[in-house]
Amino acid sequence: MMLLKNDGVLPLTDAPGLSVAVIGEFARPPRFQGAGSSRVSPTRADVPLGELAAALPSATLRFTAGYGTSGDDTAPEPQLADAGRAP
Repeated sequence: MMLLKNDGVLPLTDAPGLSVAVIGEFARPPRFQGAGSSRVSPTRADVPLGELAAALPSATLRFTAGYGTSGDDTAPEPQLADAGRAP
């Protein structure tokens, strides 16, 4: 997650009409384990998209993968276009 600029927007409060764009494939199944020193066995792994939905039940959440997860850092053009249109 990256915050570019907080211009009085955060913290988010649940309200009808609130629209949140969630961009990134790992917002659905989070990636939390790697190799070497990052190898962990968590007792729980929260799913960011699910946690946002629970915290903001009146909001409209819009999700797009935005990029591929194959490790080559490329995304098909439709995914990139969807990310660019997300509100």
